[in-house]
Amino acid sequence: YSAKTVRMITDDFNNTNLIGVGGMSTVYKGVFPDGNQVAVKRLRPEFYNAKTNTNFNLERKLLLDVKHPNIVQVLGSCNSGNLKVLILENMPNGNLDMHPNLPWSHRMDIAGGVAQALAYLHGEWQGANPMHCDLKASSVLLDEKFNAHITDVRLANQSSTIISDGTFSGSIGYMPPAEYALSTVPTKAGDVYSFGTLVMELLTGVKPDASMPMDSNLQAMVRQAFPDKLHSVLDPQILDYNFRDQITMCTKIALHCTNDLPIDRPSMRDVLDM
Repeated sequence: YSAKTVRMITDDFNNTNLIGVGGMSTVYKGVFPDGNQVAVKRLRPEFYNAKTNTNFNLERKLLLDVKHPNIVQVLGSCNSGNLKVLILENMPNGNLDMHPNLPWSHRMDIAGGVAQALAYLHGEWQGANPMHCDLKASSVLLDEKFNAHITDVRLANQSSTIISDGTFSGSIGYMPPAEYALSTVPTKAGDVYSFGTLVMELLTGVKPDASMPMDSNLQAMVRQAFPDKLHSVLDPQILDYNFRDQITMCTKIALHCTNDLPIDRPSMRDVLDM
């Protein structure tokens, strides 16, 4: 897309079109003349340098090829002067963080959609080693039917840019503590741990809290309650006998995914087969 088009659809990045602000970028609503809405993610000028420019060009070319129904699609880009932007498909229901009261059917479908997306990234897409590296509720976007689409996919061998806001170390609370205390190198096993934590959040309605001691954090709370006292930590909104088997299965998966040792965690393909 041309710089002229990008400025036109965002009304020159008018604050009335502001959707959100990340660590290195700002996201605006964009509206084309035909009424089609998109999200416009712009790298903030203070982060411009030769390295981010190189990484931006590499990542946008590769991620334009990433096509999966549960991954936010990159529709195009613009790299012109002081404009480095990605044009993304619009997600009208925002992110998962904005919807704490979803029914169990939506939560189950969202977990399944995220698992499908990660399995694709980890092994089915023949691309350049993409991972997520920072999976959390706010990086799961929801379309008009509340289907899950993950955003902020990044490449494991590249530093953060507009596409991958923040650092490789992930979001504290969702990441495996022992691994990331020692290294900032992303791993597929780290994504699996984050997925398990996200499923626990869907089950309990409790957000991971990095300030909690290791023996009383979200992961420990669920592990200690399962199986006999699981009902005591579940979100009251999903306490329904009809969902018991599904909830038990999801809890088992989440516990496997958050095992302390990476070698003891399943692959995302294994998760889908459970």
